[in-house]
Amino acid sequence: MGTDPVAPALRSDAARAKDATKLGANGEVLHSFATLLAHLGTLTRNTVEFSQGIQIEQLSVPTPLQRRVFELIGSPIPITIGGKSTEQKH
Repeated sequence: MGTDPVAPALRSDAARAKDATKLGANGEVLHSFATLLAHLGTLTRNTVEFSQGIQIEQLSVPTPLQRRVFELIGSPIPITIGGKSTEQKH
């Protein structure tokens, strides 16, 4: 007889180590989708208004993880809301 096709899969040693330490093979912190979105949510854009009515938008400095996420998805970090986006200078 062969193996049971509906038996639970066995986890590898590497998968068990990742789960126990929450670290990847290269030592970087692993995130769930929810924790990654929460971290990305800390990238903020603030509108600064000066006394003469001049307004500028200021983007918070992206963390290395935030920069890496945008790099992996092949998208620049947007510095404007809607319309044309350009990559923020690092």
